Amino acid sequence: MKTDSRTSGTSTLIAK
Repeated sequence: MKTDSRTSGTSTLIAK
């Protein structure tokens, strides 16, 4: 889900 990093990079890292 690195594509979402451009929108919510921090949120994606936590979700991972």
